[in-house]
Order: sequence, then structure tokens, then C-alpha cells
Amino acid sequence: MSTKSISKTHFFTLLIIAILSILVIFKFAFASHLTEIKNKIQERKSHIQELEKQLKITQEKLQLTTKKKKTLNGQVDYLENKIYQTELNIKLTQAKIAEANLGINETKNKIDIKEASLKKIKNELIKNIRLIYQLNQISPIEIIFGYNNFSDVLSQIHYLEIIQENLQADLINLRLIKKSLEEKEKDLQNKKNQLKSLTERLAQQKVSLAQQVDSKNYLLKITQGKEKEYQKILARLQKQKESLVGDLQELVNQQKAELERLRKEIGNPTNGLASAKWYFSQTDPRWKNKTIGYSHSTVGRYGCALTSVAMVMKYYSNQIDPGQLAKYRIYSWDLISWPKYIGNISLISSTYRGNISWSRVNQELKNGHPVIVRISALGTGAGHYVVIHHHLANGHYVVHDPYFGANIYLDYTKRALSKIFHRQTKVTQMIIYH
Repeated sequence: MSTKSISKTHFFTLLIIAILSILVIFKFAFASHLTEIKNKIQERKSHIQELEKQLKITQEKLQLTTKKKKTLNGQVDYLENKIYQTELNIKLTQAKIAEANLGINETKNKIDIKEASLKKIKNELIKNIRLIYQLNQISPIEIIFGYNNFSDVLSQIHYLEIIQENLQADLINLRLIKKSLEEKEKDLQNKKNQLKSLTERLAQQKVSLAQQVDSKNYLLKITQGKEKEYQKILARLQKQKESLVGDLQELVNQQKAELERLRKEIGNPTNGLASAKWYFSQTDPRWKNKTIGYSHSTVGRYGCALTSVAMVMKYYSNQIDPGQLAKYRIYSWDLISWPKYIGNISLISSTYRGNISWSRVNQELKNGHPVIVRISALGTGAGHYVVIHHHLANGHYVVHDPYFGANIYLDYTKRALSKIFHRQTKVTQMIIYH
């Protein structure tokens, strides 16, 4: 074979080696590091499973102690189990956060591998496209007469076919890697969202734990460990419960058609509207089934007073909602509570029933201060709390009603309650915060 023939053979041999090298692309890159991460993730999963078993046992204990809450010792036992449950939930969330972080690191490593593979394939494709281009510059005459026998010619043609087939395969592989990379990046974003959610949950659980510990200590303080004092608290809760319209949903359903007619008759205000940003509904699914403190009464049924306080707090820029407020110490053992100080606001008025002064209400509204009022169904002992925020020129008041809705007339709430109870209604109390 001539020197020229040997040179060409050498050229094709190098070309084939270059093409075959594309197939080996970081297959084992970061392998040991990924294995280490996978092992750590498995350890976290086992830890999470163990915590979930402990939580199940604790939940069973809570169900047993719930029946004993009518005694002080039973209530304290319940609170201690509740605190332990929250501590376990915190550990569980922390374990899930650690697992999420490991998952993020694992996905990042996989992305690094895919990006490196992508870069390598692109570089090799460019390189070998150039080689094919150079090969195509050799004329058929050169190929035929550049070799000593026809067998060498066929071999080189076969090499060219292999090059083209491998080039096509790598183009397909390139598309697959790009698709896989997109999926991994999407998975990474999902894991980051999960981590954010878990971090927020952990913060809420820590707040809840602090509130539970505080509620237990507060109970022991106000009862001085005496069963008699605890029974007084239960009696007060029952009295407060009876003073609120707790079965409003059932009563409204019974008068649904009549109340719809009343709504059309009275209409909705077109001015004096307040922002709905500080409006809360006590029947919002996010908290309607949450109990107020450690009572059995829910925000949805007995939370009009609490929800009205939450609205006023939100009006004054406190970041709070009824579900969160229901777990404040002041509501641990009360359905109705008017704290002297809460958030960044202070109680300005007296709180006894019968303290209503419309001239004072009007002055407060003029100064931009919403006023909580109680509408009593006379002769029943029951009542409902709303927040007045505007006094119109025609004498009407516009309210945020925690049950009937935002920006409605006070007259509608009064007349609706009147129809429900078949009694006269009257505003009997005002609560003012600044």
C-alpha cells in the first residue's frame, strides 16, 4: 500500500475512534456522590416513617384524653399530649425539609451531568461534522486510485456509513438528553416549591407549639390547679356559647327564600364601601371547622366575635386571620374576649352590654375607626357581632358582617336576624379599638 494509502487509512481510523468516543459520555460521572445522596435520602425516609408511627400512637392517646377534658386533670393530660404531638410534627417537618434539601442536591447533580453530556455531544458533533465535510472533499477517483485493492475502498465506504449512522444516533441522543434535562429542571422547581411549603409549615408549627405551652401554663395559673375553678371556666364558656347565634346556618336555610327576598328589597350599598382585603368570613373553609381555643365550638358556628376582632386587627395592618386568632391565649378558654391590647391596637371603649352610643360610633367612623357592635335578638339571649365601617349621609350604616358578607347594610343583618328569630333586634354593645 502506498504512503498516500496508509495516510488515508490512518485518517479514517482516527475518525472512527473519534466517533466511537461520543458514546462514552460521563456515564459514571458523579456516580459515587449520587449514591451517597441516595443513601442519605433513604435514611431520612426511614426516620420519617418512624416519626409517623409515633404520631399515630399519639393521636390515639389524644382521642382517649379528649373524653376526659371535662376535668382539669383530663384537660392538662390532653394538653400535654397535644404539645407532644406538635413536637413530633415539628420533628417530622424538619426531617422532610432535610429530605427535600437532599432531593434538591440530587436533582442538581443530575442536571450537572446532563448539561455536561449535552455540551460534550454538541462539541463532538461539531468536530465530526467537520471531519465528514473533509471526507466529502475527497473525490471518488481519489478513493478508488488511492488504495492498492478494491477491498480497501469498500472498507472506507463502510467506515463512512458507520460515521453517518453514529452521527444520526447522536443527534437522537442529543434530543433525548435535552428533553431529560427539561424534566429534571421542572422536577427541581417542584422540589423547591415543596421546600418552601415545608418551611412555612415549620414556622406555623413552632408558633402553635408556643401557644399550646402558653395555654397549658395559663390554665394552671388561672385555676391554681383547682378543679372547682376549672368548672367555673367551663360554665363561662357555656354561657358565652348561649349568647351567640351558633346555629345560624341551619336557621338561615329554614328562611332562605325569605332572606333572599329581603336582600333584594334592601339592596346593596353603592358608596361607603370598605376594602374587602380586611374582610373575613367566619365560614371560610380555611378555618370554619377550627375550634376556638380548647372549647368544642368552631369558628364557623361561634366565631362572629372573634372574626370581627380579626377584621379590625387586619384593618390596622396586623397580619392575622380568624384561624390564627382562635389559637391565641386570650381565646384558649373564651369564645368572646375583648383584650386591652392585641397586635398594634388597644381597647378604647368599655365592653359591657348596653354601652352603645351612636354619637360616639359616628365620631369614631368619621375619624376612620371601624366599630364592632353586637346585634341582639331580644328575649333570646343570642346575638351576632359585625363591624361597622361607614355612616352614610342618608343615615344608613355599612358593615362587614362575618356571616352575611362584606359591605352590606346594618339594616339587613338586623332584619335578617329578626326574621330568623321572629323577635325584634337591637344593637346593644360597641367595642372600639385604635
